[in-house]
Amino acid sequence: MFSQALAELIENRGREGAELANLIDQRLDAITDIVTDVRAKLPGILTKQRENLQARLDELQAELDPTRLEQEMVILAQKADVDEEMDRLNTHVQEVKRVLKQKARLAAGWTS
Repeated sequence: MFSQALAELIENRGREGAELANLIDQRLDAITDIVTDVRAKLPGILTKQRENLQARLDELQAELDPTRLEQEMVILAQKADVDEEMDRLNTHVQEVKRVLKQKARLAAGWTS
C-alpha cells in the first residue's frame, strides 16, 4: 500500500513538473520574442530620440556647437544601448532551457 501511494505521488509530481516546465518554457519563448522585437526596434528608437532632441533644439533657436551636439547624441546612444543586457538575458534564457531539459531527462530516467 505504501509503495503504491509513493508511486502515485511520484507520478503526480512528474506530471506537475512537466506542466510547470512547459509553462516556464512558454514564458522563456515569450522573453526571447520580446528581446528580438526590441533589438529590431532599437535603431528606430535611437533615430526618433535624435529627431526629438533636434526638434527641441530648433525650438530654442540656439546656436550650438555641432561637435558638442554630436557628443551629447553619443552619450544618449550609449545610455540607450541595451545590447549587453539583452545578450545577458538571452544567455539566462538558454541556461534555464538547458537545465529544464536536463532535469526532464533525469526525471524520465528516474521514473522508467
